[in-house]
Amino acid sequence: MKVSKSLLLVFFLILINVSNIKAETVPPSPEMARSSAAAAGPVAPPGAPIDQHLLILFASALIFGTCTIYTYNSKRKASV
Repeated sequence: MKVSKSLLLVFFLILINVSNIKAETVPPSPEMARSSAAAAGPVAPPGAPIDQHLLILFASALIFGTCTIYTYNSKRKASV
């Protein structure tokens, strides 16, 4: 049974890698890129902020990490 599971895992990993390789897009020609960029609207300048609300994201990550560590420690103490 172990051989079957490992073969299935290898098959799915190969399948995922092949689909990633096949999903590669061909870059458009320069003329096409200019026309599509003009239609898409203004482009953000280099160095622009990636996203808004980074403080909220940082706070939620800190809370999640604290809760995860607390539950891990409480389970570890309970099992001893």
